[in-house]
Amino acid sequence: TVGDELTVLGQGADGSMAATILQIIGVFESGSPLLDGNLIQIPLTTLQENFALTTQAHRIVVQGEQFNNLAEEQRQLDEWLQSAAYRDLAILSWEDLNPGLRESIELDLISGWLFFLSLIVIVAFGVLNTFLMSLLERRREFGLLLSLGMTGNKIVLLTLLEAIGLLVIGIIPGVLIGGGVILYFHKNGLSVPGSEEINKLWNLPMELYPELSLSYLMVGPIVVLSVTLLLVIPFSIRLRRLEPVEALGSAL
Repeated sequence: TVGDELTVLGQGADGSMAATILQIIGVFESGSPLLDGNLIQIPLTTLQENFALTTQAHRIVVQGEQFNNLAEEQRQLDEWLQSAAYRDLAILSWEDLNPGLRESIELDLISGWLFFLSLIVIVAFGVLNTFLMSLLERRREFGLLLSLGMTGNKIVLLTLLEAIGLLVIGIIPGVLIGGGVILYFHKNGLSVPGSEEINKLWNLPMELYPELSLSYLMVGPIVVLSVTLLLVIPFSIRLRRLEPVEALGSAL
């Protein structure tokens, strides 16, 4: 507790025995039990005096502003070390220091993409089934249009425009609602009940704040639109071979 003394034993940089007694002036929690069990913070000068580091440091932690700039910042640091004659130093990213976390992120991304593809297939075939039923139930109307002089190509174009219109009418509200949900949780945070222990294990915050990305927001609707149209086009082209008399007679 605050006010107690803590004895620290270790080895100095020169190989000597390092020992010091520290007075506890505060207790903090990082959110990770693993770190809280073996992590203390002391002034840099105290560490240098007791561990024979003089004016040196055994590790320098650099925190960037953007995650996407990690590779570029690491490359710049590498170039600076080479030019500053610090070739004996090594730069390790968080991926090198904690490969388990990186593997967990990759596994989560793969599972997310599998779920995303499964959802696309379900939505695409659901739309296709509805559209095909609509085509089959309107054979008489198509036959009547053909008998009045409308060409098969125009009927195909008409059905494709109808499919695109239905998809757009469904996609636009979905994108707006989805974007609104993301913005809400970006401002207020998202917490998953029961994930506290897992978050503590990986030193993650209890609440996550998703960011709205236009590319990720649009990739789903675009893929659904493209896949559905690819499935609808072959069935729409079959209307070109539709005979007016046969279409009128089969629907009676």
